[in-house]
Amino acid sequence: MAKWSWGVFSKLLQLHNLVRLSIGLSTLAFFLNFGSFNYDHIPLDEIEANLYKHVNPNLKLDPNKPACDYGFIHEPDGPMLEIPTSYDEFLPTGIANGSFLPSHCNPQLSVALLVTYRKRQKQLDIFLPYIHNYLRKQNIHYKIFLIEQQDDAPWNKGALYNIGARLAMDERFPCLVLHDVDLLPRDPRNLYACLQQPRHLSASVDRLRHVLPYWFPERVSRYAMLPHVKQAAVNPRRAALLRQSLPDQRHDGLNSVKHIAMEVKKYRLYTLIGVRL
Repeated sequence: MAKWSWGVFSKLLQLHNLVRLSIGLSTLAFFLNFGSFNYDHIPLDEIEANLYKHVNPNLKLDPNKPACDYGFIHEPDGPMLEIPTSYDEFLPTGIANGSFLPSHCNPQLSVALLVTYRKRQKQLDIFLPYIHNYLRKQNIHYKIFLIEQQDDAPWNKGALYNIGARLAMDERFPCLVLHDVDLLPRDPRNLYACLQQPRHLSASVDRLRHVLPYWFPERVSRYAMLPHVKQAAVNPRRAALLRQSLPDQRHDGLNSVKHIAMEVKKYRLYTLIGVRL
């Protein structure tokens, strides 16, 4: 077998490094030109003016109380919230069926938090007290719906969100926040509310090295992702299922949700929507 001489190897190494440099510069140029998508966004100092200020019409407000204030979203940077590994004590003051209403003021915002879930009890035990502690300080009316897939069929997150959205809208919530059970907000100024256009709350996640593919205030939208075991394999039929759904996407909407069984149970910290697909 022929052997490479050092001269030939040196030239090949130089060529290899040149190719790597060329690829690196091309990648850098790509990200400089195309790496930041030009999505419409609302600057941080304009968020309060663009809030979708609607409350659930079933809510009974006290005319003797002032309107809740949301000026805290303009406060300067402060310390990030610590992420607990467990909760030894948690006081569910003011919470019933996953719902909370501030006692000292009339909220101007009502939000339904839709959390999809299956077999992640350790994460749920941290998420629920953390998110209640977080949201109770925001002076909003909110309710947590935990939509649990209670079978061993392939995980269908979209269907769970659709089912939860339909029930939340039946309860006349004007704003829906779709949430993962493993994501925790770090900045207290990240107001859980709808704007006049859709909004990505968790644009900056620690497990993704806080890399933003488009402009949104990185610090305000910073989240921590709780550790969990990844699913061993993705659904091998995912591409076929997407192709199959394409003809119906323009008119399907929430009415397309089909499920075998569903039951609703009320617990102190959440309203459970159990689903078998």
